[in-house]
Amino acid sequence: MLQRAAMPAPETRHAAQLEFRLLGELELLRGGELLTLPPSKKTRALLAFLVLNARAHRRDALCELLWDVTDDPRGALRWSLSRLRKLVDDSEHKRLQADRERVSFVTRGAKVDLLAMRQAVAAPALTTLPLPELEAWAERCNREALEGLDLPDFDAYQAWLVAEREAVRMLRANTLAALVERLTDTPARAVLYARTWSRIDPMNSDARLAVLRMGLRAGQPQEAQRDYEAARRLFAELDPQKERELTVAWHKLRATPAVANGPSPNAGPSRQLPNLTSTAGAASASSPVPHASPELPAGLLPLTGRDEERQLLMGALTDVGQKRQARLVVATGEPGIGKTRLLRELWTEVRDAGYQVLLGEAHEGEAGRPYGPWIDALRRLPDDTLQTASHTALTPLLSPQQAADSTAREALFVGVAVALTDLTCAGQRPLLVVLEDVHWLDEGSAELLHYVVRMQRELPVLFVLSARPAELSDNNSVLRACLA
Repeated sequence: MLQRAAMPAPETRHAAQLEFRLLGELELLRGGELLTLPPSKKTRALLAFLVLNARAHRRDALCELLWDVTDDPRGALRWSLSRLRKLVDDSEHKRLQADRERVSFVTRGAKVDLLAMRQAVAAPALTTLPLPELEAWAERCNREALEGLDLPDFDAYQAWLVAEREAVRMLRANTLAALVERLTDTPARAVLYARTWSRIDPMNSDARLAVLRMGLRAGQPQEAQRDYEAARRLFAELDPQKERELTVAWHKLRATPAVANGPSPNAGPSRQLPNLTSTAGAASASSPVPHASPELPAGLLPLTGRDEERQLLMGALTDVGQKRQARLVVATGEPGIGKTRLLRELWTEVRDAGYQVLLGEAHEGEAGRPYGPWIDALRRLPDDTLQTASHTALTPLLSPQQAADSTAREALFVGVAVALTDLTCAGQRPLLVVLEDVHWLDEGSAELLHYVVRMQRELPVLFVLSARPAELSDNNSVLRACLA
């Protein structure tokens, strides 16, 4: 006799899982499907408050939190709770629990992204969380908590919301810091997280230093320099002690000597040579040079510790002569590290070798003296060096009475360009133009620099500028000239 096979018992029916998303705008999903939330912002704010504060709350306290100016606060609270029950309760879980005095929310059977994040990236777990999960949390929390749920007229609620957002921001900062630490061996990835970290926690010195350290390791010296300048300006305004500490740390990071190579006027984006940074030998040999004369003082110790930079500059001069194209080099560094000594040695060596040379320097106290560095440079030339045409064109510049005359501006610019052309054509070797401390250039001198660099593109002229990076970043006229 055939026996009928037993039918499997029907599966117990479970309610679909409820999921709260509080990172970003408040969202509620059941079984992966987005639910429609009540249009009332206060009702949605109540839901978020109850979910994140897992304890019983007195009804009168909730009324005071969100309905203190309503005619019937308790009635408004009852109406909101009735709307929320339909969303959060199911056949297995009565999550919204209330009696005549108190209201609470029970999260069992539900997922809450913010609570999960707090558990996942808590201090003990942060060091052991797998890297992909850590990166996923960093990406997941890239938005503000509970976006759009501000209620500025309700002080107690708004204070709570701000505190929650600040806690999330710190969680995210800790997550990003951990990622930077984990990705030290892959600095190109680490620097991206470091920059995000510094953006959400801008006064954090560790975050700022992580950006600089990873940027240099990733081969991004220009970006690191800009990051340093931005951080330095912020700290200088808000916390001078942090600025001093940042500066010291930056110089330690940049301990390898370097010279920044500005763009050839005919070239595309600028290519950086190493920036001039402090070494003991150069600092000890450095000595002030009198403004009236470009000569080096007698009895100076031999220049040491700058062989690499000197070779780079001499190589640039040779390159200019061979290609018959102008080039601009910027030597940057903090005061006292030997920029002036290096450039004066270069100027003297090149002059003694028979090259045509110009030397001018800007001074902080003479920023209101129009074209001062150019006047000084040209007046140092022997009277018979310039040809008649250029000398005539330079009259507005070389005459103290007419130097500031705006009507002579065009003739002045043309005259300097012609003078440099004359100097270049006077011999077979390239012309060297040195301008020191260009961060102090007045606007007219910077515009003149821009003009002559542009006009000398097809001539063998090497422009060598020195500057302090902090002040240079604040002189837009000079920065434009450097990118002529």
